Amino acid sequence: MQNIWYEEHVIRHSQFDREGNFKLHAWSDLLQEAAANHAAELGVGMLDLNAKNQLWVLAQLKVQFFQAPCPGESVRVATYPSGTRRLFALREYEIKNASDERLLAGSSRWILLDKATLRPLSALTIADQLPDNSGLPVYFDFAEKLPVPENYDFFYDVAIRHSMEDVNGHLNNAEYLAAAQDALCANGIVKKFQGFEIAYHHSLRAPEILTIGVRQCGNDAIFTGFNAARERCVSGKLIYQ
Repeated sequence: MQNIWYEEHVIRHSQFDREGNFKLHAWSDLLQEAAANHAAELGVGMLDLNAKNQLWVLAQLKVQFFQAPCPGESVRVATYPSGTRRLFALREYEIKNASDERLLAGSSRWILLDKATLRPLSALTIADQLPDNSGLPVYFDFAEKLPVPENYDFFYDVAIRHSMEDVNGHLNNAEYLAAAQDALCANGIVKKFQGFEIAYHHSLRAPEILTIGVRQCGNDAIFTGFNAARERCVSGKLIYQ
């Protein structure tokens, strides 16, 4: 059992946008990949849970950026479980470059679901398979509810395509961040991000439409994602300079 999981990645040119900024969903992809691989090593990964008719879903993710990587640079992703809280299994992240400079720190909350009913299961059911990392840092706490604006400055529609879905058969978590970033750019707001916080509420599949509503509040962009029935699918906050 590895208490901390490490992965090395070489940063690709395709992970940067046309302004040369590292894409939000590229950060999320690095974290999700490391979390999935560590869960598999601990015996609570996708294949293990499939055998029990269970699955993991990401409930919340909060990160801070310290500096961006460069194309061709090698980075090291570190991740580890950091305990349980109510229904949530907690997990931390850190990304550093080859010079041991911190690029990112983050925390997440995951929920274990019964695959047939989609009802949450107690994280305590898998607690004995997780290492005791009580002495390691927990980077962030979470607000119980992210703000949902009464009014929005603008809306942006995203048509969900098959290629945007993941192996669980719904819109991949990282794609919501891409949609929020695109919503800002489509309205002339091109910023260097300092971090984000996002909470997931309701899944989407192709060919549904995701509508992102954005409200600017100082250096924060508060956003909410809705489906066609105006059910809230995602809420979040992008922090930029």
